[in-house]
Amino acid sequence: MTALSLRSVIGRVIPRVLSAQEKRFDLEELLDLLPPDAREAAEIGAVRVGMSKNPHYAAKASDFYADKESGYDDRARFEILKGNPEGAIAIYEEGHFFMDQAAEIARDHVGIQRAIQVYEDAIKRKDVARYHEGLARLYETQGDDANAKKQWRRAIAGYEKERLFDRAADLERKHGTIDKVIEIYVRTAESMENSHNGAVYYQKGAEVAEEIGNHEKALQLYEKALDALLDDRFLFDAQHLIDLAKKVGDNDKLITVYEKASQPQEAYKLALQEGYTDRAMGICLEIGVSEELSTMAKFALDKGHAEMAIQIYEHAGLDKDAARTAYQYGNPQKALEICQPKIDTPHENGYFSDPDYYDLAMDAAFKIGDEAGRQIIGQKAMQRFSVLGRFDVSAQFAERLGDFERANTYKMLASLPKM
Repeated sequence: MTALSLRSVIGRVIPRVLSAQEKRFDLEELLDLLPPDAREAAEIGAVRVGMSKNPHYAAKASDFYADKESGYDDRARFEILKGNPEGAIAIYEEGHFFMDQAAEIARDHVGIQRAIQVYEDAIKRKDVARYHEGLARLYETQGDDANAKKQWRRAIAGYEKERLFDRAADLERKHGTIDKVIEIYVRTAESMENSHNGAVYYQKGAEVAEEIGNHEKALQLYEKALDALLDDRFLFDAQHLIDLAKKVGDNDKLITVYEKASQPQEAYKLALQEGYTDRAMGICLEIGVSEELSTMAKFALDKGHAEMAIQIYEHAGLDKDAARTAYQYGNPQKALEICQPKIDTPHENGYFSDPDYYDLAMDAAFKIGDEAGRQIIGQKAMQRFSVLGRFDVSAQFAERLGDFERANTYKMLASLPKM
C-alpha cells in the first residue's frame, strides 16, 4: 500500500483533532452548556458585545441595563434589536445632545418623516443650528429643495449666532453664495475683541475675494487684516506680517511692520528709499549696536545722504568715521568740529592717543584755509605723542609740518632700546 493511500485510510479511521483556533463554536450550543442563571447572564453579555442580535436576549439586556447608567448607544441598540426603534429614539432624545443619532434611527428604522419630526421636536425644545442642518439634509433626500434651502439658511444663521463661524462659512459656500461667505468672514472679524483673531478672518475673506477675482475687495480686506495685526500687542508670526504688508503694497505700513518685526535695518532702508529721511533717522536713533549703525550709515552714503551718514556715525560713537565722511563729502568744518574734542580733551591715561584724529583735523584745517590752525594741531600732536613715548608718531607729524630735523630726532628716539 502506498504512503498516500495509507494516510487516506488513517484519516477515515482516526479523525484529525482540530485545534482550539480551527474549531467553530455555535453560540446556542455553548449557552446550553451553562446553568440557567449563568446562561441568562451570558445571553445579556453576548448582546452587549455584539455576538448576538437575538431579540429575546436584547430585551433581557435592555431590562438589565435600564437602571445601570449604561451608555446611550448600548441602550438604544438593545431597543433596536428587540424591535423597538421608538424606544431607541426616546433614549437618544432623553440625552438632549444626541438628536442626530435619534434622527438617524428614525430614518433607518421608521421613515424619513419620523426623522424630520425628531428634529422639529428638538428645535421646539432648543433652537440649535445643527438641527436645522439635519433637517436640510433630510429635505434634500426627499427632493424638497424649497424647505432644504430654508433650513440651510437657518443653519448658517444659527452657526454664526453660536460663533461657529467657519462652519457657517463652509455651509454658505456649499449651499449659498460666495459673496455671502465673504460677508460672514467680515462680520466675524468685526465681532472679534482680539485683534489677531480679527485679522485671521479678514484675511480669510480676502482670500475668498481673491479666489473669485474681486481683487479690489481682496486688497481692502488684506489691509484691514494688516491694520488689525499692527494693533495687536503681540507678534505671532513676523514673516506672515511682512508678507501681508507687501501684498497690501503700502510702504509706509511696511516700514512700521519691519519695526514691529524687529528688523530696523529693513525699516530704515525702506524709509530712506521712500524719502522719509526724518523717519529713517528716527529709526537709527532707536538702535544702539555700532555694527548695525555702521551698515546703515554706509547705506545712507550709497543713497546720497552724507549728512545723515555723519549723524548716524556720531550716534553710534564712531566719531572717526563721522569725521572722515564729513571731510570726504565736502564738510571740512564739520570734520574739524568732530576732531577738536578728541585732540584737546585729556583722558584717564593721558591725552587721546589716536593719531588719526590729528591727521583728519590737520587735513580739515588745510581744506578750509586755516594754516595757522593746521600748525597748532600739528604741534599739539608732536607734543602729546612725545609725552606718550610714541616718538615714531611724533616724527610723522614733524614731517607733515616740514620740520625734518625734529622728525629725525624723534626717529632716533624711537630707535633707542628699552631698559
